[in-house]
Amino acid sequence: MRSITDFILVPSGGKMYTDNSSNGEFDFVLSSGIESHKNTNRIAEVVSIPMNYSGDIQPGDEVVVHHNVFRKYNDMRGKEKFSSGLLHDGMYSAEMVEVFAYRRNGSEWTSISPYIFTTPERTSFGTVSITNKEHESKGIKAGIKFFYDAISEYEFMIEGVKMYRVNIRNLCATE
Repeated sequence: MRSITDFILVPSGGKMYTDNSSNGEFDFVLSSGIESHKNTNRIAEVVSIPMNYSGDIQPGDEVVVHHNVFRKYNDMRGKEKFSSGLLHDGMYSAEMVEVFAYRRNGSEWTSISPYIFTTPERTSFGTVSITNKEHESKGIKAGIKFFYDAISEYEFMIEGVKMYRVNIRNLCATE
């Protein structure tokens, strides 16, 4: 199966939500509702790439996606609905603008322009954690600390680390 314009994805681990945790002794649920987007799985495996796509992402790569790609919600009547991207058999479609980073075979994450990911240190300030070759050629490298516009941050949990996706146009200054 291949789309003209969208990626075809499956959620990592086959789960739409990452709301379970463990302390080693007990397993427990962090959220029992679908109202909040915070526990929506944002890591996916690429099944196929769009026909009109010429970037670096390939089938089998892992990608970081927008929280609404796998999200359930309640419609106006309170009826549970799935994301509009649900195709069948646990496969979803996602537009290119909903994909923010990728990695191949467990390698380092690479962001997709115009985004980077920062590890926050305080309000509107963080360390660049995920970037790409285009940004690195402009001096935006992992480990550099930046101030950024406060409304530009968009929270993700990637491998247990809280990160913000930030558009590079919202970077203000280095420390």
